[in-house]
Amino acid sequence: MAPEQLEGKEADARTDIFAFGAIVYEMATGKKAFEGKSQASLIAKILETDPPSMTSLQPMTPPALDRVVRKCLAKEPEKRWQAASDVCDELKWIPDSGLQQGMPAPTLAARTLKGRFVWPAAFAVAIAAIAVSALYLRRTPSPETHAVRFTVGPPENGTFLPAPMFLSISPDGTKLAFIGTDASRKQQLWVRALDSPAAQPLSGTDNAGQPFWSADSRFVAFSAEGKLKKIAVSGGPSLTVNCFIAAETG
Repeated sequence: MAPEQLEGKEADARTDIFAFGAIVYEMATGKKAFEGKSQASLIAKILETDPPSMTSLQPMTPPALDRVVRKCLAKEPEKRWQAASDVCDELKWIPDSGLQQGMPAPTLAARTLKGRFVWPAAFAVAIAAIAVSALYLRRTPSPETHAVRFTVGPPENGTFLPAPMFLSISPDGTKLAFIGTDASRKQQLWVRALDSPAAQPLSGTDNAGQPFWSADSRFVAFSAEGKLKKIAVSGGPSLTVNCFIAAETG
């Protein structure tokens, strides 16, 4: 992930350029651009440190390619290449200008036959990848968006819970969960598919409150009896969620 993603900022095409640079770096050197023993240390590396130069890991790397990738991996989006077409132009320029540029004569003389063929192949793959990506970004139309309006009513002969956060829409946009009562004034959790006119109660959710969905839209979590619980929308028993909170003292 690019630094701006880790910091919760807006992502754009330059975020993809950062990811592309990380891939080319690993292709060329056989090592990841950023590594850590834990997620926390990996995030710190991405945010604070620059990877070693590609030429220090693979001396046969053309300095021009090192420069292109290093700019792809700039921490600030404003300092990266601003468009995929810019990267494509730079990659095409490297073989056109000669792979030997910037390399001393003894190094060139020591090149093996394998070395002569590996880099042109690597460039061809990189150029093809970025060219296809640029073409896709130019030609793929943005999906059309439109407003959706519908009416949500309480259960038959029942009511909604008169409190904030009584209703929640699933992440996949197909269902909604809400707290309501039935004819007997029993408060529980209900789930309704947006393409269905009726909601269904979920057993085992008495006195539920503040519903919210799991990321995969398969479970609904809610509070009840002073505990955090969850239940599958397909039915089944409700389960208590154990929460572990780490406190730092100083």
